[in-house]
Amino acid sequence: MKRESAVSSKHILELSRHKVAPNMNIRADGWHANRTLASNGFVHEPHVVNKDKEALKQLRWIHVLAANLKGNIRGVHHDVSEKHADRYLADFSYCFNRLYRDC
Repeated sequence: MKRESAVSSKHILELSRHKVAPNMNIRADGWHANRTLASNGFVHEPHVVNKDKEALKQLRWIHVLAANLKGNIRGVHHDVSEKHADRYLADFSYCFNRLYRDC
C-alpha cells in the first residue's frame, strides 16, 4: 500500500503501467477514472454495484482491506500523522499479507 496525493485517470494509468503485469485483469469498480485502463491496453473488468450487499460480494477483499485498515488506525494507533502515514501503511500491509501466519 502507498499513500497517494491525488487520484485521477492519468494517475491510475501511470500507476497501472508500473505495477500491473501485461495481460492481467484489473478488477475495479465502475468509477469513471478507471475507464482509461481499457482504452490503453489493460483488461479492465468494471463492476458497477448498486447495493451495499452486492458490493461486499463483488469487491469483498477491497472492503475487508479498508475496514481492517480503519480499525487498525482507530484501535492500535488512534491517529495517523501525515509524516508517518507511509510507515503505518507499510506495517499494516506487512501484517495483512501475513494474516493467516503469525503477525
